[in-house]
Amino acid sequence: MATRRRLFVILAKAALLLTGAFWALVLGMMLPAMHRMSPDTNATGAATAVLIPDGLAAWWVFRKFRVDRSRHDALKITVAFAVSAPLVLGIGNLVGYVVGGYAEVFLGSSFILPAVAAVTITLMGLLVPTAVLAWVRPHLATDEILQPK
Repeated sequence: MATRRRLFVILAKAALLLTGAFWALVLGMMLPAMHRMSPDTNATGAATAVLIPDGLAAWWVFRKFRVDRSRHDALKITVAFAVSAPLVLGIGNLVGYVVGGYAEVFLGSSFILPAVAAVTITLMGLLVPTAVLAWVRPHLATDEILQPK
């Protein structure tokens, strides 16, 4: 597999893993806590739902890139992923609500959640790797990040 393609595929996999873990945590925390919601519970739950999957996905990205890249390059990629992924996830969830509303109008109420999930997964799979590559490449003196060591 070409180096650029491998870089993009690993970042896309990590973004999709992050999305799945985020949704699993949110749905898992939402069901038992529906009766005792408070502002503190919402803030703690939101921080937990974002930080734990993001930390695990960043660790996974670092381990994958540490195999054939220097520690410095792997760390740059990991930091770029750890910062950009939650931002794109938030944007994907917000845009997903709009798409879910249109899906309800045109297709019925049973298509809201699949439409939100499809938009979020599509944005995470495409925008996160692109954002990481766009962020990391200009900060390097050469094109070393795309070359294996």
